Amino acid sequence: MLATGFVYSAYAWTVLGLIALVGIPLIIVTPTLAWRRRLARSICRLMFLACAVPLQVVGLDLLPEQSNYLVVANHFSFADGLILTAALPPRHGFMIKAEVARNPVARWLLLRLGCHFVERFDKRKAATAARVARKRAQSGDALVFFAEGTFHDQPGLLPFHLGAFATAVGAGIPVVPVGIRGNRTLLRGKTGRLRWTPIAVEIATPISADSEPGRRAARLRDAVRREVLARCGEADATISAQSADSADST
Repeated sequence: MLATGFVYSAYAWTVLGLIALVGIPLIIVTPTLAWRRRLARSICRLMFLACAVPLQVVGLDLLPEQSNYLVVANHFSFADGLILTAALPPRHGFMIKAEVARNPVARWLLLRLGCHFVERFDKRKAATAARVARKRAQSGDALVFFAEGTFHDQPGLLPFHLGAFATAVGAGIPVVPVGIRGNRTLLRGKTGRLRWTPIAVEIATPISADSEPGRRAARLRDAVRREVLARCGEADATISAQSADSADST
């Protein structure tokens, strides 16, 4: 069984590498953003098909017809960007942690796809990124946030940062909660080993910033997190941590 797993991982990485070798230059040289995003979506779908990974998407009809809204999803794996690129319509731009931009090829590719980098550890740069996100959202760009900011090997949904929800409140636009299941199994942490598993993406009903009393970002964050938690297939990491602390203290 273990040998079979390593064989599949080696096969999958080889296939993904070959597709990326052809696909990345094609995306970079494609002239318009709309075409680049459509091409990226097709390439990501081809990746899952070539690796025999079923990708089920539920709730696409719930996405707002207008493009100025935010998507907030759980973040359990390095594969999450590929999953949502394949699953969502090609009008979405991603807000991505700045560490990814250290790779020049990744930076070039993601900038060509209309992604924006968020500096998590520099408050001044983070504030600038927040202003840019708000302007883009107000101008009609559908943005995708991974509100946990990072992920751990241990299962469980981490707390959400406020940035995405402050952006939504400031721009007066709805937030669409999205739960991804199977992503941690597919590519767990930094192990680099791909495991075969079905992937499911479930889109929930958009939550308006106006629907939360006082239009407070924290209230919107909590409402969205409840919806993501109900769909991501894992427990609440904050409750698990509290339970572990209580057990240690007894």
